[in-house]
Amino acid sequence: MVEAGIFIGATEAWLPTGSMVAPHMAERVEQRSANFARMHREGARLVCCSDAGASPRKPHGVLTYGILHFGSLGLTNTEALASATSLAAQACGLAERKGRIAVGYDAALIAVVGNPLQHLETLLDIRAVIRAGTIFQG
Repeated sequence: MVEAGIFIGATEAWLPTGSMVAPHMAERVEQRSANFARMHREGARLVCCSDAGASPRKPHGVLTYGILHFGSLGLTNTEALASATSLAAQACGLAERKGRIAVGYDAALIAVVGNPLQHLETLLDIRAVIRAGTIFQG
């Protein structure tokens, strides 16, 4: 998969409430995360996914928690952010117009307090969303 450049959708975004994981599933979830960490170390292109809406632990809006989780798997903050932006755009075949901030690209931006390149947790404190030139206050 690494040699072929295949994108791997890692559905690691969920609410951070450990009690919502059934005891018999906790070990499997931990093993899955360890496997994704190993894939990353081997050079795999992991895309942060959420399966939002698929279960109570995965409601819409949990992608940020996936980015945070990617940081805990050994990805740098830059790599964790790219997994849900530029790398995700590449995986969807949209890299020529999405996934980065540049002239001519579609942009949806968030404003946070702090620098997520230094602390991913700042992504949890969204103050505004800018979409198609319109600012929505958080």
